[in-house]
Amino acid sequence: MELFHYVLQFLKNPRIDIRSEEAISQQLKEILLIFICTFTLVIVVVAPLMYVVLDLENIPNKLEEVSDMFTDLQFFLLGVVAAPLGEELLFRFPLKYRKGVLFILAAAVSAIVYLLASKFLLDQQAMVLGALMFFMYGLLIITNDFPWSEEKLRKVFPYVFYLTAALFGFAHVSNYSIDASMWYMTPLLVMPQLLLGLMLGFVRLRYGLWAAILMHAMNNFIPFMAMLFGPDM
Repeated sequence: MELFHYVLQFLKNPRIDIRSEEAISQQLKEILLIFICTFTLVIVVVAPLMYVVLDLENIPNKLEEVSDMFTDLQFFLLGVVAAPLGEELLFRFPLKYRKGVLFILAAAVSAIVYLLASKFLLDQQAMVLGALMFFMYGLLIITNDFPWSEEKLRKVFPYVFYLTAALFGFAHVSNYSIDASMWYMTPLLVMPQLLLGLMLGFVRLRYGLWAAILMHAMNNFIPFMAMLFGPDM
């Protein structure tokens, strides 16, 4: 209960300086407990809600199409090894660093530019514009020191933390084939990833990047194994 209270207090006001000094064995126990609780919440509460509201059985899952492009071993390594490693490096690694926080803000600005541009330009043109914005902001971050005070960083960090979880969640919209008219249902569609993104952010800051990669791999292991070896419907 003490751990759950600590997590809830953190989510109310995310901050960087929460590194655990416990022994590695205790850290592993806490990571496993956080994973079990998160996965259970998704299965017991979030998933049934998605099936009822979204009629999820009738929304094609693109992962099933992707699985046909690889051998079972390749698909497993892609989902349980490569995806956790790549996504944690992209979404959670920057959270511990001053310039990493700024890179996340740059990514958010680029995403906003892309979304706005996609309303008026071809999708490919909008993507180029978004990528160009990210490159320009990234170059600016790399070549400048950005003398932000620690107080300013503390104030902006909660927004960056939630933004990272949101970016992680909405990046998984591509897992599904949905009609454009259902855009307002997107937050519910990626609710499992949004929740996972919050917990992975906490785990990364509390225990380290290795812990976030491990928990992410555990989260992907069960559904990927079910897709590989479960009965075909």
